[in-house]
Amino acid sequence: MMIKSILILVLTFHLLFAKQLIAEAENDDDKSTQTSTLSPATPAPPPPVLICQSPIDLTVDSNWLEQVVFGNFRIWHIIFSCLGILIIIAVLLCCLFRCRIPRTKQEIEADYTRRKITKLINTHLTKIKLEELEFDSSNLLPGMVR
Repeated sequence: MMIKSILILVLTFHLLFAKQLIAEAENDDDKSTQTSTLSPATPAPPPPVLICQSPIDLTVDSNWLEQVVFGNFRIWHIIFSCLGILIIIAVLLCCLFRCRIPRTKQEIEADYTRRKITKLINTHLTKIKLEELEFDSSNLLPGMVR
């Protein structure tokens, strides 16, 4: 709805501007025919050129980027080097540690139940004392044979 009203407004201004240009061209033609009847040797002057100036100063002073800081390195060298190092560190950290966002509700629920089960198993394992377990090399042989 908003785009439609903007388009109507733009087209209206465009038509008004076109009508104004046509009227000015007709006036110029009328003037040129009047002047051509008076003096055929003088050409009609070119139409004036309108220069629109922006109310905002758009010039950017980038001399500060070219200042030498360390050796032959300029400020922009250091900025891009630091950004590159930060990106490399972020990629390495994301590759080393599993820090991805689950994509679906099922994956979120599966991660939650997995953490719950792991916590439950860890609590049961902490209750078992290693001293109470019988450790005998003969007990391990049947498991190794399989």
